[in-house]
Amino acid sequence: MSPEYIGYAWEQLYGATSSLATSSLPLRDRLLDAVVSRAHRIFPLTSIDKLPPEISERLSSLERELTKHGSFQKSIGMMEDREVEHAIDEIVGLFSMVARAYPE
Repeated sequence: MSPEYIGYAWEQLYGATSSLATSSLPLRDRLLDAVVSRAHRIFPLTSIDKLPPEISERLSSLERELTKHGSFQKSIGMMEDREVEHAIDEIVGLFSMVARAYPE
């Protein structure tokens, strides 16, 4: 686990959560924007062993959900509304987990 990387993960998830909360776009578009502009930077393919295992596992699960049809855009576009809401909830939950791991 890399303490410096936890700070980076916090920044990316904060930005994603902030855009999810403040954007006037429909939820599906908010999710796509949050993932493409921020959250994808910390998915496990680029952060192996840099985050606590429980965070990496949840990130990995979210990444699979957001890419199950190929690209983020295609996968999010094919999601049912409840799946979009679940993915948004996961991003906010991950932000909370990282914030607890990085209290500074």
